[in-house]
Amino acid sequence: MPAPDAVLRDLRAGLARIERGGPGHAQPALSLSPLIDEHLPGGGLARGALHEVQATDAGAGLAFCALVLARTEGPILWIAPRPDSVWAPGSVALGLGPDRLLIAHYKTAADGLWTMEKALRCPALGGAVLELDRLDMTATRRLQLAAEGSPRIGLLLRNAAGHGPSSAVTRWRVGSLPDAAARPRWQLELLRCRAGRPASWQARWAAGQLEVDGAPLARPA
Repeated sequence: MPAPDAVLRDLRAGLARIERGGPGHAQPALSLSPLIDEHLPGGGLARGALHEVQATDAGAGLAFCALVLARTEGPILWIAPRPDSVWAPGSVALGLGPDRLLIAHYKTAADGLWTMEKALRCPALGGAVLELDRLDMTATRRLQLAAEGSPRIGLLLRNAAGHGPSSAVTRWRVGSLPDAAARPRWQLELLRCRAGRPASWQARWAAGQLEVDGAPLARPA
């Protein structure tokens, strides 16, 4: 007989598929950390989905997106209003190397949205990030539909003070915390998750890995 926890995870995954209107078979979820995964349906961050990241400071938002996408497979497209938005040495330190990172910058919000839609439908990519604060529900629904049924993960990176509603499957808030050893440290908050449970964690980057409430998450190969 399956363990109660396993039954509960399967039930949450099924509910999430129904709410997304996706196919009967789900792509394997992306594991973040055991302590975080247990709050997410399917035991991790859903693939074939759009996830919203609200950053209280720019560095924390960039770092969290890099950490997530470093755990995917294939090239990553980072779509931003400025060509210098991503600090390459920082992304390398977090596991996302320059051999995987493609950067596109846009002049108008419509251009950024169009590029993100194309990226989420592109089978050559493992995922994409769009840095854009102002999108309406219709636009974010288009992005969610573009990702559905694929192995890709889409991240919508927004300023925590300038966001609006969205159709993202999960909504996160991330901000920097002080650290006595001057290591990167963040407050991670899962604000909303379809068929999941909101929660909050403190995390730090140390010795090449992410430590979440004392539980280490190994750096990707």
